[in-house]
Amino acid sequence: MPARSNQKICTNQRRGQGLACRLGRCFCILLYAEVSTGDPHPALPKIKFTLCDVRFFAAAQHDNSFPRNPCEFVVVVFFGMWYTVYTYMYVRFQGNAHGQYAIGAKDLAILKDVKRLVVKVGTSTLTYNTGKTNIRRMHKLVSVLSDIVNSGIEVALVTSGAIGVGVGKLGLREKPADTPGRQAAATVGQCELMFMYDKLFSEYGHTVGQLLMTKSDVENTERRENLTNAFEKIFEFGAIPIVNENDSVAVEEIVYGDNDSLSAIVAKLIGADALIILTDIDGLYDANPHEDENARLIPEVREITEDLVAAAGGHGSRFGTGGMVTKLHAAQIATDAGVDMIVMNGAAPEAIYKALDGKQVGTFFVGKKEV
Repeated sequence: MPARSNQKICTNQRRGQGLACRLGRCFCILLYAEVSTGDPHPALPKIKFTLCDVRFFAAAQHDNSFPRNPCEFVVVVFFGMWYTVYTYMYVRFQGNAHGQYAIGAKDLAILKDVKRLVVKVGTSTLTYNTGKTNIRRMHKLVSVLSDIVNSGIEVALVTSGAIGVGVGKLGLREKPADTPGRQAAATVGQCELMFMYDKLFSEYGHTVGQLLMTKSDVENTERRENLTNAFEKIFEFGAIPIVNENDSVAVEEIVYGDNDSLSAIVAKLIGADALIILTDIDGLYDANPHEDENARLIPEVREITEDLVAAAGGHGSRFGTGGMVTKLHAAQIATDAGVDMIVMNGAAPEAIYKALDGKQVGTFFVGKKEV
């Protein structure tokens, strides 16, 4: 065969190999099918293949002789196309057990035009494992919220931590198990907590007002109206309402039991556009991330299902009363009222900026808007 023909064949073969390599790389990436958060879809690692393996595609990146014949090239194209379509259909229409995933950033809900915001911060965010106040994190949070208020957004802060801070202040090893003990710790902790908030917010030129609530304040029509009016006047005066459950007088019959639910009630009560709950993990996972290294973040939830509640796990820290289950309950209250809610990590309060800028952060619970 003439040398020129051989050269042409070699050139075509190299082009074919190059194309196969590019296809192989694409399909290898698709095998990990990143959704808009940049994380692999939680269901994908569980999918098993009988006819092809990721190593088959990965080999295309390094083996210059791949494919060695047209059959291998056809296999790459066929299974690549099959997997692409399968992945899209699976994620789009079935998702995982919760059925809550969307493909592409443009499909995920984001915050828009927020004028009134409720931020809830948990005990695990405000305190160390010792029960002592995490002053550095508290300072960061106050700095961010002050800046957000400066931008023209009205902010109400629902804060946990009174009992936890009281436990640390009193030198106790853990939260008291009995109601009088918790009430006593709350009286000490609430003073300390509000002193610190007042001091920190004043550094940025803001005034704070304290509201202590119980369930009966909301369930009673007259008291609920008075409470709503108080919120509106605080906003009108340019101050920042800081809300906590009135733990010092709380008994089982009149408490919400957790400030996650309380924050959702507040968001509903004052007609907030959004609720952001700061916690010690990045959002809602399909399994407990502290126990399961394969747990995957759920970027968006449009419906709270029984499977979702089951995946949420148990209780919070030994100094707090929350946990992911209480956040799902809060999400149900907020979204039913048309309030968008985000659960995100409170270790970096600056991420609140990203959420308000319309970027995907944590887990977004989509509020049910009236059509």
